[in-house]
Amino acid sequence: MNSILFPNLPDIPPTSFDLSLANPEFKTVSPKKAAKIQPNNSASPIEISSKFSQHMEIEESAVAPETHIPAINLKFVTDYNLTLQEINRNFPKTLNKLDRGYIRITPDSLEDRENIIEYLDKNKKEYVLSEAPENRPLKVVIKGLPKDHNKEFISRELEENNFKVLRISQFRNFRLKTLHPVFLVEIAKSPSSNNTFKVNRLNLFTVEIQSCRKKQKATMCYNCSDFFHSARNCRCNPRCIKCNGPHETRSCSIKTKIDNPTCINCNEKGHIAS
Repeated sequence: MNSILFPNLPDIPPTSFDLSLANPEFKTVSPKKAAKIQPNNSASPIEISSKFSQHMEIEESAVAPETHIPAINLKFVTDYNLTLQEINRNFPKTLNKLDRGYIRITPDSLEDRENIIEYLDKNKKEYVLSEAPENRPLKVVIKGLPKDHNKEFISRELEENNFKVLRISQFRNFRLKTLHPVFLVEIAKSPSSNNTFKVNRLNLFTVEIQSCRKKQKATMCYNCSDFFHSARNCRCNPRCIKCNGPHETRSCSIKTKIDNPTCINCNEKGHIAS
């Protein structure tokens, strides 16, 4: 086979090409200053959390409101232990605590509470019911009406303005046996019950409605004449502070002043229970 012969060419050194001549904006960088090529590894996302993150998710996971179970206050009597044993036998999760001469019974559920009340009523036990904060009425004081104003007129107009009136009473001076032109109104709590304070006209009179200030002394029950609860929650037998009879004081036949009364709570002479 005939081979193709190439002439011997002289050794020519490689020519270095200056890139700056082809592109004036290009600049050569020394190897020491050149940036190293980093591997393109996808970084895992960083999880960020804060103490406020739980508040930002309230709409997604709403917290259910806590159910308050009001207690039942059993009057302390000699056979109290038998009553507690029966309640504990049927409702073992019930808690009992001595409080101001009563046994504070705290049921585990609202259903247990109703069943315990039914048992106490059936066995004619004396007790006082505690109220949940949301069930306590809003007490307001109305000033600016005549002292002989009809309470039915007040209730009617408030009811027409979507306020549910539970009770109306009038302040009085027991020593002078006179009425004050101030009315205490108990209104059932609702989303709009606080709007009562915005009322400035009632029964054609300009009135002022204020929040009832709590008394500094202990509340006295008008039913059993004991302390620290009101008559609307009392399931005890009535007691008269005048004669200690089994009736309310306002129903007592004694209408005159007692010269040397006896206190039905401390049994001391010289004062009545108050």
